[in-house]
Amino acid sequence: PDFATQPNVIEAAHQAMLRGETKYTSNRGVIELRRAISEAARKKKNVDIDPETEVIVTNGGMQALFMSMKALLNPGDEIIIGAPYFTNYLSQVLMCDAVPKFVQLREEDGFIMTVDALRAAITDKTKAVLLNSPSNPLGSVIDRESLEGLAQVIKENDLYVITDEVYQDYIYDDDVKFCSIASLEGMKERSIIVDSCSKAFAMTGWRVGRLLVNMDMNFSRSNAGTPSSRASS
Repeated sequence: PDFATQPNVIEAAHQAMLRGETKYTSNRGVIELRRAISEAARKKKNVDIDPETEVIVTNGGMQALFMSMKALLNPGDEIIIGAPYFTNYLSQVLMCDAVPKFVQLREEDGFIMTVDALRAAITDKTKAVLLNSPSNPLGSVIDRESLEGLAQVIKENDLYVITDEVYQDYIYDDDVKFCSIASLEGMKERSIIVDSCSKAFAMTGWRVGRLLVNMDMNFSRSNAGTPSSRASS
């Protein structure tokens, strides 16, 4: 955003510093913030998140994204990404020694990933899908019906999804509604939500991101073999 952080945010931070709230916190972030993040996820994403165990406050959305990939992707694992894409996706995948598998997002499809395109991109090395809705740089928003189709393919192939929802509040059409894939049946346990204060609150330089993840998620599955064999490993 090209405007400054709002004065009430700056003043709240100023008063916290004057109160001496400048010392080490929990590695997960202060509990008051995690509770606020959990409540926002319930209201805006329709996802129930436990602030005690399923929220991590990060050094911006980029740390949340990298932590997700580093925990999830083993060397050689493939992650499916729609293109055009936010350029940092590629560098972070390569830093994990993983393999990006790009799916071209086309104007005739509304610049969103289709079920057929996703199916065609999946191999026996596919571990995850990265979704970005609303999209940077495209601005496209994946509607609920399309997400349900993608979710079905993800479940059928025993995959994970990293969902970058940093631009959730950047929707300007009244008839366009945001939907998180994590809110769909059977998807919370497969979804890692990346979010941030940078865009919604014009706090880019503050570096306040957040990672929302089901703590029962099994990150250790191998990419070897067929999807069914991955599920049993």
